[in-house]
Amino acid sequence: MESAVWFPGVEPRNELESRFIDRLRERAASWDVPGLVPDQTWGLAAMIPLYVEVTVPGWQAHWSERLSLQVGYWSEASPSLGWCLEGAWGDAYLLDNHDPKDSDCLTVVGGD
Repeated sequence: MESAVWFPGVEPRNELESRFIDRLRERAASWDVPGLVPDQTWGLAAMIPLYVEVTVPGWQAHWSERLSLQVGYWSEASPSLGWCLEGAWGDAYLLDNHDPKDSDCLTVVGGD
C-alpha cells in the first residue's frame, strides 16, 4: 500500500520550488502532531507565490472558523530581495493575515 503524499497536487514550476516542496514533504513526514495526516495539507502552484497550507487538528479561532497555517514561497522575488517565505495563521482567504511586524508570523527573505 502506497503512503499518502503530503501537500498533494503541488506541481513546482521551477527548480527552487521543486527543492522547497521536496524538502517540505520530507520534513512533514516526521511531524509529530496528534491527528495531523497528509489529507490535512494541500498546495497550489497556479498562483504566485507557491502556496501550501496545513489544517492543524483541533485549532479553532475565537470566531469559530477553523484556522490553518498558510505559507507562501516566492522563488523568483525581486532581485534586491531574493526569494521570500512568508507564513501566518489564516482563514478562508489565502495569505491575507501576514504582517511582518507580528511575532506570530513567519518572514524570511533571502538566504539559501
